[in-house]
Amino acid sequence: MITVLVPSRGRPELARRLRDTWNRTKRMPKTKIRFYLNDDDPHLNHYKQLINREEYVIGPDQATCFSWNMLAHHAISRGDQYCMLVGDDAQFETEGWDQRIVNFFENYKKNFIQARKSNNNIYS
Repeated sequence: MITVLVPSRGRPELARRLRDTWNRTKRMPKTKIRFYLNDDDPHLNHYKQLINREEYVIGPDQATCFSWNMLAHHAISRGDQYCMLVGDDAQFETEGWDQRIVNFFENYKKNFIQARKSNNNIYS
């Protein structure tokens, strides 16, 4: 239902921390995370040791927006309903954040929301 899209380069420990907080706080079994990793990143092998294979794709170095766009295209083509763009330095803190986002979309029929840390509110 939700796929969290994360370009990452040169910071495998941050990617692992993000994935760990994502996994600990998500509540919906279909919530996924997908990292875009650069094929020329000197830390690529470290990423491969820290992140499950189904959680990343590898491609050429490119601008972050292009990486998000490519990841979003793949997520939507697989039938995912929502994509969440995240930097690798983020952390998930709110238990059940994924269910709250889906509820927001379903209740308010918005196409775009901004979710940020601020008194546990979601903004549209």
